[in-house]
Amino acid sequence: MTNTDRTRRELITIGAFARATGLTPGALRFYSDCSILQPTSTDPTTGYRYYTTEQIEVAVTIRRLRAIGMALDKITRVIAGEGSVIDEHVDHLVDDARRARITAGELHAQLRSERGRNMTTVNGPIFAAAVDQILTATAQHRDHPVLGGVNLEVEADTVTLTATDRFRLSTRSVSAASQPSPEHTGAPGWHAVVDGDDLRSVLETIRRHHRVHLAADGSGLTIGFHDLDDDLDDDDLVGNHSDDGDVALRCRVLPERFPDYRGMLDGLPPVVTRVVAPRGALVRAIEDRQHEFLVLNMREGIVMVGGTSDPAAVEIAATVDGPAVRMAFAMTTLYPALVSAVGAEVMIDISAPHMPVVIRSADNGDLTTLAMPIDREHTDGMSEYDLQRFIDAQDRVWSTVRAELKAGRKQTHWMWFIFPQLAGLGLSPTAQHYAINDLTEAKLYLSHEVLGPRFQQAAKWVNTIEGRTVGEIFGHPDDLKLHSSMTLFAEADPQSASDPQGSVFAAVLSKYFGGRLDERTLELLGD
Repeated sequence: MTNTDRTRRELITIGAFARATGLTPGALRFYSDCSILQPTSTDPTTGYRYYTTEQIEVAVTIRRLRAIGMALDKITRVIAGEGSVIDEHVDHLVDDARRARITAGELHAQLRSERGRNMTTVNGPIFAAAVDQILTATAQHRDHPVLGGVNLEVEADTVTLTATDRFRLSTRSVSAASQPSPEHTGAPGWHAVVDGDDLRSVLETIRRHHRVHLAADGSGLTIGFHDLDDDLDDDDLVGNHSDDGDVALRCRVLPERFPDYRGMLDGLPPVVTRVVAPRGALVRAIEDRQHEFLVLNMREGIVMVGGTSDPAAVEIAATVDGPAVRMAFAMTTLYPALVSAVGAEVMIDISAPHMPVVIRSADNGDLTTLAMPIDREHTDGMSEYDLQRFIDAQDRVWSTVRAELKAGRKQTHWMWFIFPQLAGLGLSPTAQHYAINDLTEAKLYLSHEVLGPRFQQAAKWVNTIEGRTVGEIFGHPDDLKLHSSMTLFAEADPQSASDPQGSVFAAVLSKYFGGRLDERTLELLGD
């Protein structure tokens, strides 16, 4: 028996492999085309595909992951060894189920609107204070009117209010007592996005009543009062008087769906640095400086507050647990978040310098605010290069990058921070955040003890792929991004100048781009 015959007998035909794994031959061909599960051998004459018994476990894993709805890019990461992706996917399934329950509740409420509405009762002054706090995070936007609304989520004993202007998000819960309508048989819950201006106009009236009744339908929010003050003029109210003396105000309900803020909160990375500082001192420091942009330097025992070009920052004693961190904010984002906070001290949770910070009272978690930092290019005095943003992003996907490049095809989204471009080429916020500012930063990147070796290795993986064009590997426009990235780092790499034949960047440019440099990158470097 020849070696070829022995090898053939050890292989499994696609039909037998399909039966052993519970996958159809069509599914196996699809996974092969996607480079997730490729056959061990393909007969060059007949095109028959053959697998080995060692691949059965991987195939069964793929089948089971697909059965719970996992996307192909995430399956690639699981196969590469990222077991945490399974937990992340299950969390997303739980969130999807929660959103489905909310949508189902909305539909049920709509279907039974002609038979009665649920009513929720809240404390007037407390509800008014919560609305006042949350309204600071609303904004008027022509294309996104939902940003001007306050999201109300009512459960049996809680009303949660949330608003966001995309740079800041505030959410707070208050106690409530819900009364289902006589026709209602399910849980007494409902949801509505209420016009922020309408709520603002009735705040004083709400504040003057101990008990306020809330009910929503498809067209608006009804705010009811009982036993009105005798000195309240009818002109103070814009609503309807009922026969028994109650007064009902109406606020418009916005038709747009509110952003998935719970998913945003749940998606934040773990807290790395936690700061507890006196709220009054922080507010006064901001008010005294009057800067458009603010820098917070947080290190052991101290928070320093100053402008981006202000050498005389204010020092505030604070408790700082975790590594030191320096962040910049627009005053219009940070100041309202601190002013609306509850209590003498605020807690600031930081996961990464470029991620939103979570601000809440140190002893009362009812009000939570997310505040988005700003990039360096929007400030005047932040000249140091922040290479940590690349490490933070790469750590989460590096095994996926390795698996995809070794398989010869990029399938997930990591191009911005694995093969970064020069600033001025990408227009999206993500592209701008991970843009290399100049040749100096590119050289620092290459000399970094983590980023340099990773970049060299990623370029080598690309260079070892055979039988595919750059477009087949990366798709468009990521093929152009690779061209510009290789050009930038070839210019920054001393070896490219002294020994072009030994430069991996020059090798990639030669293999996929005929040795041509990206002209637009060279123009920007020249400028």
